[in-house]
Amino acid sequence: MLIKDRAAFEWRKEHKTKVEEEVQRFLDKVYRRSQSRKSVQAKYVGIAVFCGWQRKLPSQILNDIKTEDANPYRLLDDYVTYLVNDAKMAPHTTKNYLSAVKKWLRFEDVELLDEKMKDKVELPRQHAITDDRIPTLQELRDIVVEHPFLLFNLRCLHSVMIQSSTSNLL
Repeated sequence: MLIKDRAAFEWRKEHKTKVEEEVQRFLDKVYRRSQSRKSVQAKYVGIAVFCGWQRKLPSQILNDIKTEDANPYRLLDDYVTYLVNDAKMAPHTTKNYLSAVKKWLRFEDVELLDEKMKDKVELPRQHAITDDRIPTLQELRDIVVEHPFLLFNLRCLHSVMIQSSTSNLL
């Protein structure tokens, strides 16, 4: 694992138990809804990274927001900036972490209006990273020559047979 913000990582490690305790009710709600430990873990990580970035416990962040010492929209926009620029998170990860924090804040009765969120918090664009294409005849020939054991797999054999019957592959 590559650690991009050592100070935030050390803070999260040091305060892990306290952060978990303070957001446990929210995580229980996530589990009730999803019945998935992975969902709970994903939400926890998003919140823990947020707290580590702030170097504050969840209760302190909530207190700052509720006493109007911190603007929640500004905090969330700065968090996105941190995730993208400093932590070098992928766009999809950034969206997931932001979503976790927003859900937690709403659970804790912080009012976040969707229209205002769209105006104030800008997410990076998400691009598909796949480059799928149909293999060329030469690539199929190379696969069959280099990996003859694939021919024993019926799915592969079926695909090769269909392709070869229409293209003089073999």
